[in-house]
Formats: sequence, structure tokens, C-alpha cells
Amino acid sequence: VFFTMGAILGPAIAFAPVYTVALAGPSGILAWPIAMVLIIPMALVYAELGTTWPKAGGVAYYPHKSNGPLVGAINGWASFVGYTLSGPVVIFALVEYLAYGIPSFYSNGTLTIYGILAAEGVLLLIFIVNILRIKHMGNINSVLTIVTIVLLAVMVIGLSLYIKPSNFNSQALGGFLPYGPTGLFAAITLTVFGYAGFRQPIDYSEEVKDPGKSIPLAIVISIVASAAIFSIEALVFTGAVSFAGFNLAPGSWSSFFAYSSPYATEAKSLDLGIIVVVAIVVAVIATFKDGYIYYGGSARVAHTLAKEDHYFPSSLSHLSEKGLPTYTIYLVLAITIVLLALGRSLATIIGIAVDALIVGY
Repeated sequence: VFFTMGAILGPAIAFAPVYTVALAGPSGILAWPIAMVLIIPMALVYAELGTTWPKAGGVAYYPHKSNGPLVGAINGWASFVGYTLSGPVVIFALVEYLAYGIPSFYSNGTLTIYGILAAEGVLLLIFIVNILRIKHMGNINSVLTIVTIVLLAVMVIGLSLYIKPSNFNSQALGGFLPYGPTGLFAAITLTVFGYAGFRQPIDYSEEVKDPGKSIPLAIVISIVASAAIFSIEALVFTGAVSFAGFNLAPGSWSSFFAYSSPYATEAKSLDLGIIVVVAIVVAVIATFKDGYIYYGGSARVAHTLAKEDHYFPSSLSHLSEKGLPTYTIYLVLAITIVLLALGRSLATIIGIAVDALIVGY
């Protein structure tokens, strides 16, 4: 459960609830429970597959087994691209939150050269965690997930004290559906960025002692719990927001995309200094945690594409004495170094990453 929650509660907790509100206004709160209903049936299919054939990087194996090499190649490569693009998204999110305290990392909506160098440094730390045994990674993740949930609760409680009911339906702010049904549908789509982590236990299922018992329970509990967390986050942000505090015109919901640290900015506008610090710390911890989980998932998908389906060179199917897909861990490192060097910001790459994840689904 902690491993799945760790994957879901990554950079999404710092951005995704705000982004759904930016796309749909107050109705963006509903995007999370609606998407949960859509995700759970698909998640149960993943759980059944993951327990029937527990394989590392299994999401790249099942389409090949069910539908043959063409479908396997399309879906396997799509999964690898989606996972690999998630790495830069996670790292950009972390560095942009660090930029709140180190302004030289971020300027005019993009990372500076110092920000890019910091991103490469974060990638190196994520790589180091991934060359540890899965048991050690799991222990690290459990501690960081508990810390994330506790700090998140503190942030939510602090902001909830400033909720203004009028923010949810004021006509001066555009009403409950300021961008109409189109905005709500766009917000539902963006939730994929938050929920995508539910697949991670399946990618590590070959290394789980009792996948038949652990994986379905972990997936369902985690999706329901994270839906509640994301919905509450969106609700308190919407209720407590002051457009004047953000230097925005009333009803400019879409402008929240431009903020690299929306919860910290909101807390600052309310003179909640402690919550500013909590918002930044929780975002950094959660994002780093998500980074090494996605990195490992990407390496295991590549390993399966090489070992089971032969869509990658067979030499990449090598496992170390620790049972780790060492060669594909290095492959993901090389690709992500380049993506970070070419990337500019979270807002620039998140749309591409979400599209890639949806193609994988």
C-alpha cells in the first residue's frame, strides 16, 4: 500500500489538484472522484494480470501475450515512453519547488542553467536509490510516504481555516463551471498525471513475496485514498484562494498554471509562514520519492521489452546479483540526462507526459 501510495502521491500533490482547478475552476474538484470511477475497473484488470503473471515491467508484457507482437510493440514502447517522460516531469517539479527558496533555479517560467544542473544532481540521487536492493528502496519509501501524508495533513488543515464558501459558486469568479463542460473534461484527463502511479506495484510484482494478496489490495486502497486526498487538496486551494493575493484578476483560474509553487504562494498570501515551509518540504519529499519509483518502473519496462518480447536488444535483459535490471537502469539514466538538458519547465513537458501515459493506457 505504501509503495503504491508513494508512487501516486508524488509531484501530483504539489501541482495536479491546482491544475485541475486551473482547467475547470471550482468544478475541477469533481475531476478526481469522476476519474477514480473510470480508473478502478482498469486498475482491477492490471491487478489480475499482475498476480497471474508477476513480472518486472509487466505492463509491457501483457499486451504481447494477449494480442501478439504488433499490439505488444505499440503498447510496450508507449509504456516505456510514458514512464521515461515521467522522470523529467518529477525532477522539474522538485527543482521548481526548490526554486521558491533558491530563485536562481527558475526564471520567467523556465529553469535556468543552475536549475538544469540541480535537476541533473537530483537525477543522480534517484539513480543511486535505484541501484539498491528493492527491500531497501521499499523501506526508504515507507518512511518518506508516512512523512508526506503527515505534512500534507498539516498543510490542508492550515489552509482549510481560510476557506470562503463564496469562492465555489461566485458569479464574479465565473461560477462553478467557468470554462463549461470542456474544462471539466480536460481536468478529468489531467488526473492521469496523479493516478498513474497505481501501476507501479505491477512493475515490481516479480520482486513481491505474495503478489496475489498484496497487489490488488494495494491498488484499490491506494486509488480510493489518493482520490480523497487530491479532492481535499483541490477543495482547500479553491476555497482559500485569494486572486488579489496572487496578483490576478478575479476569476482568472487558468492563470494558476503559471505558478511553480501554488500551495506555498497561497499560504504566503494568507501570511501562513509555517504552511509555506510545510508546502515546500512536502512537495520536495513526495516528488523525490516518486522520482525513484518511476525511474525503477521505466527500467523494468525496458528490461521486459528486452527479455520477454525482444523489442529491445536482448543484452538489456541482464540482471545483477541483486536481481536488478542494471543495464536498463543505466539506459534510463542516459535518456533522462538528455531530456533534462533539453527540457525547460514542468508546464512545458507535463502535457507531453500526460499524452504519453494515455497512449500507454
